Amino acid sequence: MNDVNKFHKFDKEWILERISPYGNKAYLRSAAPTDGVAKYVWRMIRFHSGKDLHSPVNCYFNLSDQLIEDGVFKKPILGIIDDEHKEILDILDKLVIECTNHLGLSHTTAASRWKGILY
Repeated sequence: MNDVNKFHKFDKEWILERISPYGNKAYLRSAAPTDGVAKYVWRMIRFHSGKDLHSPVNCYFNLSDQLIEDGVFKKPILGIIDDEHKEILDILDKLVIECTNHLGLSHTTAASRWKGILY
């Protein structure tokens, strides 16, 4: 896991090319990208920005499948509370916020809408 920061799919520019239509890095595409890492970031952006308020649980399966295929780790991610993969999830959370800000979207819309439901 020491080289996880150097993994090319954890690069903001690489992800923005895949989550934007035609790689223009200006808008969020409407359909999910095929790569599991980019799909995870895309799905979390859609959730946090309020474009899709359904809980993004499936994005962990896509992320796990892709990272296992790429040899980054051997076991699947269990979800948001997974201490073994915390380093990767922290990197991806920062990328989600960076990409959301780059696209001019809010990363707190879902939290404010879910607030009334959760308490």
